[in-house]
Amino acid sequence: PGETVLQELAKRTGEPGYYGRYEAAKLLKELGRAERIDRFNYAVQELEGRSDCADRLAAVRELRALGDPRAIPHLEKAMAGGMMDWFRQMCLRSETKAAIVELQDRKNRPKT
Repeated sequence: PGETVLQELAKRTGEPGYYGRYEAAKLLKELGRAERIDRFNYAVQELEGRSDCADRLAAVRELRALGDPRAIPHLEKAMAGGMMDWFRQMCLRSETKAAIVELQDRKNRPKT
């Protein structure tokens, strides 16, 4: 495929809509262009758009591994909510808290 198609697939990997996002990432991998996947926004969409805790936990782990402080508000949002949300998020609470601490530390670290 041409550059325009690759750009559109890459863009789609970071947008809402699980199946389109997943298929775009799968195609890029099959084409040997996995580096074009928008890993940050893919993980954000997984965290905010999926309901299964295991899927959301995988997204938290990906955001933590990427080490991008832009993830902090998304992680904080995942931790917010009422009593029902607290129970719904139990499986990812400790990992999310640890990710927030690490990313805040990275954000506050002096630039050298």
